[in-house]
Amino acid sequence: MYCSISLNELTPERMRAYGPLSTEAADRLDGIRVELDGSVAKLRNYLGKGAGGDLQQRLQRLGRTSDEIRLLGEIERIITAHGLVEFRGTLSMLLDRMESAAFEVGVFGRVSSGKSSLLNYILQTDVLPIGVTPVTAIPTRISHGPVAEAGIEFAEAQPQIIPLSELPEFATEQKNPGNKKHVTRIFVKLPSDRLAEGVTFVDTPGLGSLAVAGAEETIAYLPRCDLGIVLIDASAGVTQDDLVVVQALYQAGASAMILISKADLFSASDREQMIAYVKANLRSELRVEPPVHGVVSLGQTPRCVIGGLKLNCARS
Repeated sequence: MYCSISLNELTPERMRAYGPLSTEAADRLDGIRVELDGSVAKLRNYLGKGAGGDLQQRLQRLGRTSDEIRLLGEIERIITAHGLVEFRGTLSMLLDRMESAAFEVGVFGRVSSGKSSLLNYILQTDVLPIGVTPVTAIPTRISHGPVAEAGIEFAEAQPQIIPLSELPEFATEQKNPGNKKHVTRIFVKLPSDRLAEGVTFVDTPGLGSLAVAGAEETIAYLPRCDLGIVLIDASAGVTQDDLVVVQALYQAGASAMILISKADLFSASDREQMIAYVKANLRSELRVEPPVHGVVSLGQTPRCVIGGLKLNCARS
């Protein structure tokens, strides 16, 4: 309660007594306040449920369907017995994945690496905004639904259902810089046959961008996916950000696949050398050997080449 009162005193209007605030400073201050207020709300919710009651009930429900739940139950007992509250969030995330029947595919990569373009091709749609600057402020979850629409959740406002044409207003760094609209989640529903089988795709914020908060959201999302597709820009090569993502995927128990985008900038022989170089880099740096393929666009009709298989597509 004291925290909530103190946070209420941090609004830009109340802080004017300390001197004038620029619009940028006021937006930044308000964003920090909302983030802290959300953390306090989570803490209040946790304390209200008691020490582990919610996790215990979820483990009991899952225990009827999976042998692995016994191990998670033992982990929960140790966390509760020793007060290791910092691990409760991770355990809760694992339970989220086990409770969901969907197979979640996260798409990762640096700004302008082609993440949204690839997803638009896979889903045969133009729903996701694309551009050469940071375009995804927070992860955008795409799953099956009877009607094409988007749901937006906010930290301090009621959720909204919007047409897909309005998605850039909330999902791009240009229209929502620094997430000043305080969007907490974006859900896209599409009547796609590929999604009807239980697959969910997540378009994540670009790594290494000026949208630092977006990059942090990407790292925080990593443990939630079952398969991570990491796009590496052929012109830039493997970066430290790429290595961090691949390593985090394996540490979270997920699988990884590497796609080298913009591979059409090189000849066929150079592409083969680049694929071999990326494989060798991953093997030496991380001691992992995920599948590595090239994605290219050729001429006026873009194509995708994945593992030697050419597919006509709207974008590379």
